[in-house]
Amino acid sequence: MHQFLAQLLEDHRRIRGLLAAFEQQLLAFERAGVPDFDVLEFGINYCVEYLDAVHHRKEEQLLDRLRVVDPAAAVPMANLSRQHHDIEILTREVADAFGLARDGPLQSREELVTAGRNLLDHYRHHLSWEEAILFPTLRRALSHTDCDRLAANWQAAAVDPLDPAAQQARPAALLAAMEALFKAPPDRE
Repeated sequence: MHQFLAQLLEDHRRIRGLLAAFEQQLLAFERAGVPDFDVLEFGINYCVEYLDAVHHRKEEQLLDRLRVVDPAAAVPMANLSRQHHDIEILTREVADAFGLARDGPLQSREELVTAGRNLLDHYRHHLSWEEAILFPTLRRALSHTDCDRLAANWQAAAVDPLDPAAQQARPAALLAAMEALFKAPPDRE
C-alpha cells in the first residue's frame, strides 16, 4: 500500500481514538457530570481545523484522480463529497451546541449530547464506509505514481494534531482515553 493511503488509514485510527474520548466526555455531560471541556473543545477544533480542512481534502483529491484513471470505479464513491459536507455541518452544529452548553442551561446540555451523538454516529459510519469501499478501490485503481503526485501536493499541509510527532498540546484526558483504546483489542463494528 502506498504511504499516502497508509497515512490516511493511520489518521482514521487516531480519529477513532478521538471519537471514543469525545464520547466519554459526552456521556459524563449527559449524566450531569462535569466533562473535560478541553477534550470536547479539542475534538471540535480537530474536526474543523484538520479533518475538514486537510484530511477530507486529501481523500477528495484521491477520488478526483480515480475519476480520471477509472471512471467506472469512481461511480460508487460519488457521495464522498456529500458525506464530508454533511459531517462539516454536523461539526458546526456541535460547535454551536458546545458554545451554548459550556455554561448554559440543561436544555443546552441535551442539545450538545444529541448533536454530539449524531456527529459520532455519522463519523463512525463514514470511516467504516471509506475503509470498506473507498480505500480498497483506491488501492486497486491508483498507481504509486498517482499517489506520489498527490502526496507531493500535501507536503506542506498541516500535520495531524493527534500524530505523536506533532508538537501540539493535547488534553491529558484525551491522551489517556486514546492510549486505553489503542491498547484494547480492536472493536469489530
